[in-house]
Amino acid sequence: MYPIGKLLNVAGSIALGILSYNTWRFISFHLALYGDRKLDRYKSKNQRSWAIVTGASAGIGLGYAEELIIRGFGVIIFGHKLDELQQAEIHLRTISDDSDIRIVKLDAITASPTEIKDALNEFKQLHITILINNVGGAVSWPFYKPFREHTADEVDNTINLNARFMAQLTRLLLPTLTQHSPSLILNMSSGSHMGIPWLCTYSAVKGFNASFSRAISREMKATGVAIDSIVVYPGDVHSQANTSGLAPFSPSSREYAKMALDRVVTAVRQGRNEMSPFWMHGLSGVLDFVPEFLVQSLTQTSLEGKLEAQAEQMMKVKEL
Repeated sequence: MYPIGKLLNVAGSIALGILSYNTWRFISFHLALYGDRKLDRYKSKNQRSWAIVTGASAGIGLGYAEELIIRGFGVIIFGHKLDELQQAEIHLRTISDDSDIRIVKLDAITASPTEIKDALNEFKQLHITILINNVGGAVSWPFYKPFREHTADEVDNTINLNARFMAQLTRLLLPTLTQHSPSLILNMSSGSHMGIPWLCTYSAVKGFNASFSRAISREMKATGVAIDSIVVYPGDVHSQANTSGLAPFSPSSREYAKMALDRVVTAVRQGRNEMSPFWMHGLSGVLDFVPEFLVQSLTQTSLEGKLEAQAEQMMKVKEL
């Protein structure tokens, strides 16, 4: 038997080594000490490369489209309201004289696999190398409420919007992305994937986004296909639909999208299949290593401001 002192020393050395390694990965990732910010890895040398971005008429999705245009990609933006898509297209054309934009009106909650396939068939001739599964969100109001108060439609629609649509779209686009590889699938999850009270269904589908993305990543590696699948975990981001109860220093949608695209290739080179591009969001990863009672306490504390902001919004609505 080994003396207990030696065993503790070995365990301490291993823990210190793991801590040092993860600290270096955190610092090198967020400082982007190396990387391909222009995403040249996913560009063809002979023709324009294209990206599909869902939920792109506003918010982070629109931010992705803006940043992809700056990097020289053509963008195909998906949304469910034609007027918002048209306004987004007008805006995106002001970013660059060389902007190339297509719009697709499709409701992620109700679209059938056949409808998704028909929409993609219009772009068979384009060299698509990037898919950003960004569409998502909660469909209930108020946003935070006990699970027992959700209607059957709210549960089903949240699953369809956040999980079913992205899975079907990815399935249909994989042959194209394989043909045009190396290519990229960026799947938007949320810090809520850990399990947030009063957000039961939303937390669950965000967990699906994460697990689905990691599984695709490992499947591509196992089969030798050069498709990089990365799940992104945003925390608070200031957007058109998210303006109250935000944490201090929360980035804008455009800022967040830029951070994510700036760091994608760095994540790939580091062997990652998940990332939190904003360093303050990345710190939440420590919750994976703390006792449940602390997670429970921290979660409730962090929700207090959001619940107060929601209550204020509901009061304003009642006053109208």
